[in-house]
Amino acid sequence: MHLRDHEIEIIKAFSTIWRKSPDYCPSYEENKDAENHIGGDDPLDFLRLSEEEQKTITDWIDHVFDPDEDNICPESSYSLKHIYERDTEKYLTNGQFKGAMVQYGFDPVDPRELNCHYRIKIRFDVLKK
Repeated sequence: MHLRDHEIEIIKAFSTIWRKSPDYCPSYEENKDAENHIGGDDPLDFLRLSEEEQKTITDWIDHVFDPDEDNICPESSYSLKHIYERDTEKYLTNGQFKGAMVQYGFDPVDPRELNCHYRIKIRFDVLKK
């Protein structure tokens, strides 16, 4: 999967908004270039994943969620990323998950939140596994 230029711009814009949030953790900025850094809460970390890893995440999102303009899912990005990890047995940071959601087309209700919420509905009962 290749991200189109506009998708990269959306993720970069989301990341910029998030970094201006009062909840932003400056230790991430200080450590982001450290050797073996695997990410944190920055949605740009999604772009650091291999194309195969990006496809795995977006395929899972496609399988599990539908847009729902009338309701906000009560589960946060942090909760949803744990469901992904349980279902796939693959580790993912909150930032990588948030970037994947934006890349897929699910914008956060409030991108300033550390643990974002989305206007989505879950297709099947993944929360009770």
